Amino acid sequence: MRQSSSRRPSAALLVALLALVAALAGTATALPGKGQVKANDIKKNAVKGKHVKKNALKGADIDEDSLSTVPSAATAEGVALIPLTRATPTPGFTEAAARAAAPKVALYSKGPLAVYGKCFSSGGDLWVETLIETSVEGAVFDSREDSLSGGVAASDYLNPDTAEADRQIDTDDIVANRTSWDNEDDSDFSALAPDGTPIRGFVNNGAKQGAVAFEGGFGAGDGCLWNGYVIG
Repeated sequence: MRQSSSRRPSAALLVALLALVAALAGTATALPGKGQVKANDIKKNAVKGKHVKKNALKGADIDEDSLSTVPSAATAEGVALIPLTRATPTPGFTEAAARAAAPKVALYSKGPLAVYGKCFSSGGDLWVETLIETSVEGAVFDSREDSLSGGVAASDYLNPDTAEADRQIDTDDIVANRTSWDNEDDSDFSALAPDGTPIRGFVNNGAKQGAVAFEGGFGAGDGCLWNGYVIG
C-alpha cells in the first residue's frame, strides 16, 4: 500500500496568500487617545460641517470668541439701536430761520414714520432737536415736548405738513462754553401710523458750544450728538 506524501506550500504561494489577506483587511492605524477621539487624532481642518450631525453642537461646544457679530444683532427682537451720530450747527438770523435751514440728520425710520435730528445756532445759542415726521396723513404721536393724539380736526394728527415746531420729541439749547447731555424722561416718545405701524423709543440729545475743559465724546468744535434706541 502506497503512503500519501504531504507537500508543503511553496514560498510563492505563501507570499500570495499574505498579500491577499492584507488587501482584504485594509490598513488600520491605532489612535493615540484611549477610548475616545482627541484633537491630536484628527488632521487640522479635516472635519467639515457636513461631517457633524445637525444640531449636535451646543453652546458649550463652540468657542464664542471665534464668532463674528451676528448681522441682525442691532435689530434683535425688534429693537433698533441708534448709534452715536454727530452734526455741526447751521447758523441762522433767527431760531426759526436756522431750524428751517438746518439739514435733517436721519436717525430711524419704519414704514411712513421717521425720526431725525437737527442742529442749528442763532443769537449765541445752539439748539439740538429730535423730531418725528410722517409721509402719510393721520398718524399720532406723543412725547414730553409735543403731542398730536388725534381728534375732530386734521390738525390734531401728525401729518406731512405739520410744522416742525409742533412735532418735536426733544429739544435743548445751550449758551457759549457749555455742554449738554440730555437723557431724562423727556427723551422718550411713541407713535402710531395709520397702517398700524407702532414705534416707541428713547433718544439722547447732546450738544457742545465754545471752549470747555474736556471735549470728550463731543469732539472738536461746536456740534450736536444723538443716540438711543427704537422698538418697532
